[in-house]
Amino acid sequence: MKFEKAAIALVCGIISVLFSSVPSHAAITTAVLTDDAQTDSDDPSTAQSHTGNLNFGQGASRDQDVYFMFDVSGIGANTSINTATLTVRTRNDVNTTVTIEIFALTDDSWDESTLTHNIGAALTTGPSQGTASLEPFGAGTSQLDALDVTSFVQNQVNLSDLVVGFKLTTTGGISPGGFLRSKEHGTQTEHPWLSLVIDSEPIPEPSAVSALALAGAALLSRRRTSRR
Repeated sequence: MKFEKAAIALVCGIISVLFSSVPSHAAITTAVLTDDAQTDSDDPSTAQSHTGNLNFGQGASRDQDVYFMFDVSGIGANTSINTATLTVRTRNDVNTTVTIEIFALTDDSWDESTLTHNIGAALTTGPSQGTASLEPFGAGTSQLDALDVTSFVQNQVNLSDLVVGFKLTTTGGISPGGFLRSKEHGTQTEHPWLSLVIDSEPIPEPSAVSALALAGAALLSRRRTSRR
């Protein structure tokens, strides 16, 4: 009996030490913007230019949307996301307030050079990630908005999908209602216009703890067998 208690205490003690000694590796990662593009319902089958301003807006009969995608492989697949913040810089050079809304894109089957309005309309969108009121500050003045996208990024990582995409739309505005500059824009002032910053840490692997527990169980089993 004393042997069994001692073995149990030993295994529990080692497990406790292992868990308490696991170092924290929290890290801040800026995801890589791989694709950004605009679509236009007035030209639904044509890929629009993605190297200048990316226009967005919603008119009576015209929709312009902006799509963008990030590579988050830098954080690894087995990762716990503490926070994921999407920052969007936009500009409204017209005299009307525009409401922008950003949706998660769970469909990564597009790229900036071939995306059209028709292709974008067929992509699977997830839940809204938030809205922002884009004020008409006048030409030359941009606006920054930050959205919490932690849940969406964590879900993608849990699915081992290390690409996250978004769609920017507008409601109740005009077309075009505003714009942001693409990553290839010749004027790089105020860049980045799109950024995704992730605070994350790896999930400790339980293999060592499991091995110890199995060893302890085997030790107890052998002890019981020898006493029969």
